[in-house]
Amino acid sequence: MATSTACAIMKGERPYILEWVAYYRILGFDRIVIYSNDSSDDSDQILAKLASLGVIRYVAWPSGARASPQLDAYADAVARCDTDWILFVDADEFLLLHEHRSVSEFLAAFPPDVSGIAVNWRLSGRAALPNRMGAWSSIALDWPRMRSAIPISM
Repeated sequence: MATSTACAIMKGERPYILEWVAYYRILGFDRIVIYSNDSSDDSDQILAKLASLGVIRYVAWPSGARASPQLDAYADAVARCDTDWILFVDADEFLLLHEHRSVSEFLAAFPPDVSGIAVNWRLSGRAALPNRMGAWSSIALDWPRMRSAIPISM
């Protein structure tokens, strides 16, 4: 059966790390790799603890002179990857498997000569709630379709 890695680069995602890691573990990913990019909250401590427990691989990834910390981190992840498949997602992105119970089952549905799978991105919105800072999401304000779905006096 194919093996898989879920990989993300995160910055200041402390409130969401445990949920994200748990979700991808439940889906059955064999490895979870998180690059931390200049976080100023407690993210690095949480990630280091998860790594010490063997739950994830944590890589401190400061911006430094990098033109694109995200692309550089993902290139590093590919170079170090020891699984058959790797999924790159953000901390607010969750792979939904509608017809399969696990990522292994999902991957087994493809012929062995498939070397890449595209996954559609779908915006789910904020359920008409303000974000954690009390302000409305900029996506909700910028996208006409979202504005019509969330009645906001502007």
